[in-house]
Amino acid sequence: TEDDDETPAFIPREVTFDAFEIPCKLCDWAAQSQLAHLQPSILPPPVCSTSGALPDVSCLQAAASSETDEARQTETSGPPMMATRSDRSDENPPMQRLGSDISCMYLPDGVVRMQWETDLKRFTGRSALAVSPTFLVDLPGLGKHTFKIIVQAAMRGGARGSLNFQATRGHGTIALKCESQMPSLKDDTYVVVVEKVEGTRLGLDLQSRMGEPWWVRGIDSGLIATWNLEHPEERVSLGDSLLEVNGVRDFAKVRTTCMQRGCLRLVMRRARPAAPSFAVRFGVSAPAMLAQPMRGPVCHDFMAESCCSLRSGDEIWDLLSGVDRRVKRVRVVCELAQTSTSVSAP
Repeated sequence: TEDDDETPAFIPREVTFDAFEIPCKLCDWAAQSQLAHLQPSILPPPVCSTSGALPDVSCLQAAASSETDEARQTETSGPPMMATRSDRSDENPPMQRLGSDISCMYLPDGVVRMQWETDLKRFTGRSALAVSPTFLVDLPGLGKHTFKIIVQAAMRGGARGSLNFQATRGHGTIALKCESQMPSLKDDTYVVVVEKVEGTRLGLDLQSRMGEPWWVRGIDSGLIATWNLEHPEERVSLGDSLLEVNGVRDFAKVRTTCMQRGCLRLVMRRARPAAPSFAVRFGVSAPAMLAQPMRGPVCHDFMAESCCSLRSGDEIWDLLSGVDRRVKRVRVVCELAQTSTSVSAP
């Protein structure tokens, strides 16, 4: 009929979209893209023309010639370059799949997001502990290290050792454990040799706390200042420790020995940098939604203690709130970001 000719024919199709990723509050990228994944992008279905007219042959020949030219240009230009991190600033950071249940995502500002998707049964049975597979994480400046996410059955006011997930109704604590050894801080010692004659002075302002080795609080004009000019690679710096003078290590006698004339051999040690610390955040979600807000961050030193968890009073999670009812899976998330290091006085 006439109405049928005017009505265009539609080709229906399903519109799918990627699962929602938990927003990261440790970096600007996640703040900008936090709302971008909440809604799917629904496009109108394509319209197919019902006209019986055949396309122009000249148009087909022109299109074929254009495609041939593009193919030749691609062959001569070589394979496409891979996008660098700076090229992907406006895109979602790539996710590195480490196994069937775990993945790792490297976000801007040095933030590393570790995600563990596991079966609901892990948090409803009689087990008291659930441990993720091993994450191999490349930390900037520290190399590759291994981590595991540990979930332990617990409830407020209950003894953790005697509980299981069935008794706690899916409640528990989340911890991030570093299983590899963080790089140790080496003892950087060096030697200063000066000749002290009458009328000269070292020019060192030394200070000590509670019997600890003397450390350099200030440097005035004198033999040490001259040494620094002549030996820039072994210069004495503020905060360095004075361990011994001419073999004398006794705390009370070191300063007295420095006042003597003649050749002085000073054994010094560089100021020790603070151990690398990390800001750690935790979260629980379903693969397609944020079940609970991220908690933290907690500042932690993995050299001093291998396991990191939330502080008391904020560590209990309702793990079942993060269940995807369709696939019956829970996602546990840990975010790790290295904080700035400072120089500590000896």
